Amino acid sequence: AGVGRTAVHEACDVSRTVLAAIRRGTRTQIRAATARRILAVTRDAVADHAVIGAGQTKRQLRVLLHEGFTRGELARRLGSRARTPHLQITGPRVLARTAAKVDRLYRLVMAEA
Repeated sequence: AGVGRTAVHEACDVSRTVLAAIRRGTRTQIRAATARRILAVTRDAVADHAVIGAGQTKRQLRVLLHEGFTRGELARRLGSRARTPHLQITGPRVLARTAAKVDRLYRLVMAEA
């Protein structure tokens, strides 16, 4: 889901070494409260630099393009500072930060429509 051990550690305040031991299987017993904190971590805890699937992001971009935005305008609105900005999201995965930017823009545009 793109949520790494460090992101889980920061979200639930369980030490990295304990999380690593649980994952390795060398730590087979933990307190119920610790288990609840770990299991309460959702995909929302994904780090900005994590790589996630691009399916949802690409669907949202297609809708925005269909609404009349150009690829250059989308790139500008997503933060490109290039002299001639161009949208370059083509692969099967994107950074979580990029997906969040596209999602924010998509929700903003759809709320106005």
